Amino acid sequence: MHEAARLQIDLARTAITPRAWVINQSLTAAAPTDPLLAARAASEHRYLTEVADILADRLVVLPRVAPSPCRCGPAARTVRRTRSRPAHRRTLESQHSPPS
Repeated sequence: MHEAARLQIDLARTAITPRAWVINQSLTAAAPTDPLLAARAASEHRYLTEVADILADRLVVLPRVAPSPCRCGPAARTVRRTRSRPAHRRTLESQHSPPS
């Protein structure tokens, strides 16, 4: 977040103002019930307040979302690649193999 704040200061020198801030993977927005995660969420609250009060005219906070425990998401539907060696690799191997 502080790196983005420095960038905003640099942009202000050139009269560029950001339209909004987006904070992703926020534990505060996820409202965790686990004590450890709740403590981490509490510690990030001051940074969110700093952005909201000082740096941003508009703020979007996206919650941290746990990955799906199954492999049924979009990645599972991707086309599987064949197990054969790529053509360029076969060509390189044939160029460097000893003559028979």
